Amino acid sequence: MDSKNLMVEKIKAQLDALDVEIDNLESEGAACDTEKRSSYKNNVEELRVLLADAREKLNELSHSNDETWESFKNDLGDICMYAKSTLTETKKAFQEGLKGK
Repeated sequence: MDSKNLMVEKIKAQLDALDVEIDNLESEGAACDTEKRSSYKNNVEELRVLLADAREKLNELSHSNDETWESFKNDLGDICMYAKSTLTETKKAFQEGLKGK
């Protein structure tokens, strides 16, 4: 398997793992009070949009020629890093919210 296909598979696995974490966060957020639940819902929606963007870039990457895949790889990496960061911040806010109950 060439390096492009390896990268596609690696990123797909990361996106799948992020999707599971977002599902878990969404379930945990459902247990919050109405005001906090709304905030978590907005964060989850933002994360889902980021994940959709990343999956779109991944699709483009998998169909790109060898000359352009470096650019797509960098764009996709940026999206994944932002999604992970947003997920971490949302989880932290959720945990802090639980402590304040």
